[in-house]
Amino acid sequence: MPQNLARLSKNPVRVARKANNLTLQRFAEKCKVTLNAVYMQECGLYPYILPKILQVLVNELKQDYYSLTGEYNEFVKETRYNFYDKYGPFHYREIEVDATKSPLTVFRESLKLSKMAFCKNICIQPSILNKVERGIAQTIPEAIQCALLDIGFDMEACEELHYRQGEFCARA
Repeated sequence: MPQNLARLSKNPVRVARKANNLTLQRFAEKCKVTLNAVYMQECGLYPYILPKILQVLVNELKQDYYSLTGEYNEFVKETRYNFYDKYGPFHYREIEVDATKSPLTVFRESLKLSKMAFCKNICIQPSILNKVERGIAQTIPEAIQCALLDIGFDMEACEELHYRQGEFCARA
């Protein structure tokens, strides 16, 4: 089984959808969300289960709320820990500063990852990463901070990232 498919097969949202013989499209319709939202949920691009999806899983598909959310949290943590195993340990302070780019862009590019691959591997929404990398977000959002801590950054490195993001935005 390819590595990405093996990872996705552990996502409890995907497991529940497939156990109920629902296509992505049909499940999206039941949840009243876009097909892309379900796809992104199953890829692990959200650090939590979207409320409309969770509601359908619990109320209509009779999934246990606590088991489901606990398993999804474990899926996110395992995905992030696997990222550390593959790319860590990180020596953020050794990465060369490029004042023309967001420090998160510099870090991501140092790993030679596309935006989408980076998001999938640390379970963050691409729209949040885009705001940071384009300088719209003046600070590093909490969702990304949590992901960075899970992948092995220490608090000091996160603070440095915050500082560099502020400098980048001031120049942009």
